[in-house]
Amino acid sequence: MARKARVKSSGAVYHVIQRGNNQEYIFQEPRDKNYLLKQLRELKLGLGFKVYAYVIMDNHYHLMLQTLGAELNEVMQRLNSKYGSYYNACYERSGHVFQGRYKSSIILDERYLFAVLRYIHQNPVRAGITGSVSEYHWSSDRVYRQNITNGLVDITNIIERFSPNRALANARYRDFMEEVPDEEQIQELKAMFVGGKDDEEGYKSPIGGTNEADEAINRRGYERKTLDNILREAARDYREYELIKQGSRQRLLTKTKLRYINSALQWQYTHEEIGQTIGVSDAGIRKLLIRNQ
Repeated sequence: MARKARVKSSGAVYHVIQRGNNQEYIFQEPRDKNYLLKQLRELKLGLGFKVYAYVIMDNHYHLMLQTLGAELNEVMQRLNSKYGSYYNACYERSGHVFQGRYKSSIILDERYLFAVLRYIHQNPVRAGITGSVSEYHWSSDRVYRQNITNGLVDITNIIERFSPNRALANARYRDFMEEVPDEEQIQELKAMFVGGKDDEEGYKSPIGGTNEADEAINRRGYERKTLDNILREAARDYREYELIKQGSRQRLLTKTKLRYINSALQWQYTHEEIGQTIGVSDAGIRKLLIRNQ
């Protein structure tokens, strides 16, 4: 039976997981995890996508990323292919390194954006590897916690949702990572993984699964915010909103435009639709995103 085609949504934010074949350890040494991160960074520069979070465990890894010019399938195929070739050569083995296709879920609202961020960073704690999120080296937690710019993780879009003041945002982020999610939220996230012994086997998302995103939206009566409302929320005041609506090219408006664009993409609007609201072509939207990665 043929596999169902994956839903493709340019600009979507995804939670992605890839497991080792037969649940085997595929990251045996620190150099292995470093190699995966190096390849992810190089692919990001070449293909144009954003990485919001990651954690690399011994037998699997999680990513939260946003596609821009690239498609998710291309990103994951290249990343897994490069790592698979490296791993087989390094450990003098052959055969599959990863367990089937990656699993992915589109993140459709801010509540789940934060929930997935914490779920990813708390993975080592849930696994009993470490007692606190900050003790684990192989995740993007330290980038958020220390406000690091490392060329791989794009923290601005998420950290500024905690507060426009970066110091306060970092403090709120650290507090958020110490919170234990309520049981209902944990079960919702674990329900993403169907058919496995643990919570990382394969999943459908409570906010729209990989193969049925549009149907899930319709079933839940999901209503998108209008682009005008998204822009109003992104703008600091009515004057800024009006300037952007009128197509102003002032550089001081760039951050607000990016907040608007990124938020609109998460609500599943196309580059063309986003651009029409502010007098920018779809190509202009893509250039603005790539220029400000």
